[in-house]
Order: sequence, then C-alpha cells, then structure tokens
Amino acid sequence: MNDLVVGCANDKGIECTSEEQNQIKNAIDTVMSLPPSIRRFSALLQSISDKGGNCLYQRLLKWCQTEENTGRFAWVLDNPINQFNPDDFKIVGFEVGEILKPSYQPTEPILACLLYLKAQMTKNYDLLCTIVEEFWLPLMYKIPQDMMLDVLKTGRKRGEFMLLITQSPEEAVKSPIFPAIVQQTPTKILLPNPDAEYKNEQGGGYSRIGLTQKEFNQLQKLALDSRTFLVKQGHQSSFNVLDLYGFDDEISVLSGTKANVYLLNNILAKFDKKPKSDVWLPIFYAARRAKKQTDFDFDEFMTNQLNQITAP
Repeated sequence: MNDLVVGCANDKGIECTSEEQNQIKNAIDTVMSLPPSIRRFSALLQSISDKGGNCLYQRLLKWCQTEENTGRFAWVLDNPINQFNPDDFKIVGFEVGEILKPSYQPTEPILACLLYLKAQMTKNYDLLCTIVEEFWLPLMYKIPQDMMLDVLKTGRKRGEFMLLITQSPEEAVKSPIFPAIVQQTPTKILLPNPDAEYKNEQGGGYSRIGLTQKEFNQLQKLALDSRTFLVKQGHQSSFNVLDLYGFDDEISVLSGTKANVYLLNNILAKFDKKPKSDVWLPIFYAARRAKKQTDFDFDEFMTNQLNQITAP
C-alpha cells in the first residue's frame, strides 16, 4: 500500500522525500482505521496539508475525486465501490492494452493493483498460473517488477508460477531483472524470428536466453509460417510443429480480429436478448464461411438462421 501511494506521489523528475513518505504512511494508517465503506484514495488528503505549488497534496490530488476537484486520474484508484472481488473467480483476464505504454502514469498503479488482486487468489487455490503478455513493459515499472520477481523466486512455495510472453524479446533482454527471469523460468518456447540476433553490441541477443549457436542457427532459418517452434529446457531442446490445419473455426474465436468481432456484434444485435454460445457460435461459423461468397447478404442470412432456430 505504501509503495503504491508513493508511486502515485512521484511525479516527473520528483520523488517523495523521507518526510513525505512518513506523511503517506500516517495518512494510510488513518484511512485504514476508517470503516471499509469510506476507505477511499481521496481520504488520504484529509491527513496531508496543502502547502501549494507542487507539494505532496497537489501531486496526489490528480488521483482523487473531491467535492471541488475531479483529478485527471481519479478513475484509476478513487472509485466509490470496488466491483471486482477475486473470490468470485477461478479464471480471470484483464485487457490492459490501453495502459501498456511507456511514461503513462496510470500504468504502474493499475498493474500493481491487478497483481495484488491476483495474489489474493492464491488464498483460495493450491495452484495458480499468471500469464503476462508483453511482460517486458510491466517490468519497466518498479512495483510490478518487484511483484513479478517475487513470484518467479518464491511463488513455487505458494503453488504459483508465471508464463511470460512477448513478441519483442529484444525489449525483454533490456530489463534489469532479465538474468533472474532466465534463471527462474526453466522452460523457454521460442517462435520463428528470421531477424533475430545471437549477440549484438548492446549486449542483447538470443545468447542471453541460453541458446547455443547451433540452436539459434536452426531457429533463425525457420519461416514465420512454418508453425515450428523450439522448446528449450535446461541443456535439452527440441523443435516441434503445431499444425492447426482444419481449425479455422476455432481459431476465429481463440484469436479474434476486428472483422470477426464486428460480425459477431451484428449477429448478436439480431437477438432480443444475448443468446447462449451454443446458439450464436454455429451461426458465427456459418456467417464467416458465407461471407466469402460475393453475393452474401447478411440480413437475408440472419433471417434464414433465425427461422431455423424458431422452427418447430
């Protein structure tokens, strides 16, 4: 909690002083003594003096919703009601693409909150897998970096492990904790990358992952559409093929596109209430195939589909 608020109070070129950190701790202690229903981020301001300028109060104000002010980032942490309870879920995912960008202030506190809520789920389950897409970007922020490193190093004691995924391994290599990532992730799965480098002048390259020159040379020769990948575990490695021929329908759901989402939304709009997946999924598959015909008429197609559903 202290690290989270301190992170919010840090501004461009300004870090909290020891005095300000003490003020933050006292403010947090005061808020936590309040009834849970009124524990809000903005309540911190009641224990911090407004000295004007770029003081601690003003730096935190942009994260708060008050009677006089709606902070620019008040939507991040100062909501009146928390509508997410990790105890209600066994499998949960968050789309955070909109905040995963460098130098965007809400990124660090949002990721920190999500990782904290994830940690709460370990209390209910003996085994927990956390999947982090483009993991190099969260590693740019200290709080998420520390939380992820803790899982990598000690998570196994709690039955927790991580899958770290990226399409930009060259960015991941730049992380200050990359050596720990290599040591604590025994299995590496590497996809084709013809532009990859084994070593470069910046100290990066696939050699940092532990690949031998021979393994790298074979990986680099693979075509992007070969569906072949390298699995590296310890000193052993093997090339494998994931042939998804014949799974066009399933892939259209598992790996969505804007066109498919648009099509699905149009299909669902034809129903008075949202149908179950066993109703709309066959229609979606059929619509994708029918769209390939030059004379495809969506309204006529849906009329026929709905008639088939309602027919006795």
